[in-house]
Amino acid sequence: MFIGFKKSKKVLKVIFVFFLAIFLILILMIMNNQWGKDENQRKREPVGAGSFYSADAKILSSQIDQYLKESENFLNNKFWPRILIVPHAGYQFSGSIAAQAFQLLVGENFKKVILLGPAHQDWFQGISVDTHDFWQTPLGLVKVDLALAHQIIDPKKGILDRPLAHKKEHSLEVCLPFLQKTLENDFKIVPIVTSQINREQAQSLAQTLSEYIDPQTIVIVSSDLSHYPSSEIAQSVDQKIIESVLRGDPDEFLETSQELLTQYQGDLNTCACGRDSIYIALLLAKMIGIQRIENGGYLNSGDITGDRSQVVGYANFALGKERPLEEDISFSENSLSAEDRKILLNLAHQSIEFYLQEGKFLKIDSEKISPRLKFKQGAFVTLKKGESLRGCLGKVEEKKEPLYNLISKMAVSAALEDPRFQPLRLAEIEDIVIEISVLSPLQKIKDPFQEIQLGRDGVLIRKGEQTGVFLPQVAFENNWDLDEFMGRLCQEKAGLEREAWRQGDSDIYIFQAEVFQEED
Repeated sequence: MFIGFKKSKKVLKVIFVFFLAIFLILILMIMNNQWGKDENQRKREPVGAGSFYSADAKILSSQIDQYLKESENFLNNKFWPRILIVPHAGYQFSGSIAAQAFQLLVGENFKKVILLGPAHQDWFQGISVDTHDFWQTPLGLVKVDLALAHQIIDPKKGILDRPLAHKKEHSLEVCLPFLQKTLENDFKIVPIVTSQINREQAQSLAQTLSEYIDPQTIVIVSSDLSHYPSSEIAQSVDQKIIESVLRGDPDEFLETSQELLTQYQGDLNTCACGRDSIYIALLLAKMIGIQRIENGGYLNSGDITGDRSQVVGYANFALGKERPLEEDISFSENSLSAEDRKILLNLAHQSIEFYLQEGKFLKIDSEKISPRLKFKQGAFVTLKKGESLRGCLGKVEEKKEPLYNLISKMAVSAALEDPRFQPLRLAEIEDIVIEISVLSPLQKIKDPFQEIQLGRDGVLIRKGEQTGVFLPQVAFENNWDLDEFMGRLCQEKAGLEREAWRQGDSDIYIFQAEVFQEED
């Protein structure tokens, strides 16, 4: 009994030492900021508040309201902004010019803002994407889209996670209060600064960004124009830079900038401190099909202070296109990137295989899905085995769930639920080629003879409860003319009379499809 007591005492002593060690480790981790990080440790503190703009929330809010009220909307409501270029000086100098551009965001449904500007305080070679959880301004916290930030970061391309580049940088920060006053509160940002980049790095970043631009994403480029010439020289230099930007040629813009620096050597520090960011914006504009570039306003610091001996120039630009109909945005303005197509094909294949093995649907981590694949639109998944169809199901319109989720479910349905075929067996997967058709919204037509273009249009016919659908590629694959295409659609797919489409009492809709498939 005595021996048992001694053993128990020894065990208690070991347990005490163990928990004491755990306690001391936790204390050390807290002291070294490795555990229990609070909000202050996860947010990027403002550096421009009190200097570039007011640190008082009420004053700041009132000032921005006044700037927006006084600024004129230089574009009509048919213009859809996709990229803005704005100045980033103190608000007393460039706030009115910035406000003209930011006013274009009022009433828009942008949920994501990619901020792009120059690094003034950190000297490095490359591109830095910030990964704080939040950025703070006097008007509150702005959330960083960390998922997208980490997708963009690629050290092999010179796209880094370099906190020092953002710690004291004002060029992106001064945009935030304007965004907080013009957009809804739930928008997120991706802050990116550049330093001493070459053309290859700029082109790489532009290409990367183009893959994540969707109707709810706006790019804000932060740049002032000429630095420290006389007002007379500034007006001449800035006008040439403005004209160059308006022409939209990225390489011409760089050449114009270099020519002006050579011409005014000694008088001109730079033609645009965010030259590289503007260059990236012009590259990106070409990649995403920007149709118009507009300049809304210009002034220089001499116009504000009266000192015209050494000035800085400020201008704004809006890059965009004619506003599409809201229901058309998700398709006509945003075709899938090669990477998004690959993701959908892999997802379809994995979903089928997982369901056949586990008997349940694959769980998908939405944080790893690109914004483009979260659009809600119709799609079909087609399974082919050699030259033969092995299954095809989908939804023409999808209002309830995002594209990536629909593809996953329709892939399983095509494999198991197409009534024309026996359910797919696991052993067959290696022989299956998956084709995906992502659909545009339905457009009702009146004259099928004039409005249906075979090979381009899919068709849905509906009469009462009877409905049939053919994808656009069906006519091409079978070499059918319009009569054969529509006759088979009525008879074989909708269960109607073959000539029902000619009788004028059915609803006929057309749609287009973005079609892609796995390699054989």
